[in-house]
Amino acid sequence: VLSVIAAVRKLKSEKQLSLKTPIHTLTISSADSTALHELSSQELLIKGVAQAESIQYATAADLAVVIEEKDGSWLARVNI
Repeated sequence: VLSVIAAVRKLKSEKQLSLKTPIHTLTISSADSTALHELSSQELLIKGVAQAESIQYATAADLAVVIEEKDGSWLARVNI
């Protein structure tokens, strides 16, 4: 959980966004499906701290770590 939150904070900081800037969709990716399952049990906490409206999980390790604005909404992808 801490690694996801730290990654989101770092992305927001790099883009000079407020930590309170809402993220429409946060995608969390990992090659470890067990880790993703464990994170899903903490989804409400992650949503609250990261200001994420929705969270998607991807079993992949090669997704780019990025935050971008698309159609007026912020989207973020992090790897754990």
